[in-house]
Amino acid sequence: MADDNTGTTYIDVADAAQVLNVSRAAIRRQIASGRLPCLRFGPRLWRISRADLEEFAEQLRTGGDEA
Repeated sequence: MADDNTGTTYIDVADAAQVLNVSRAAIRRQIASGRLPCLRFGPRLWRISRADLEEFAEQLRTGGDEA
């Protein structure tokens, strides 16, 4: 987990997968489709804001797309 200077908390793909109880591949698919925003710092270093992940999880709970 990391914080930027705006107070936003970021987590990596593995942590996001654990929060949603899905595979890392499922998280990567959601990122690739544009449904889950992330910051990319290279081909393998991706960070997802905790707020974006919570919003995505809420969409899933209310009948949005599956992870």
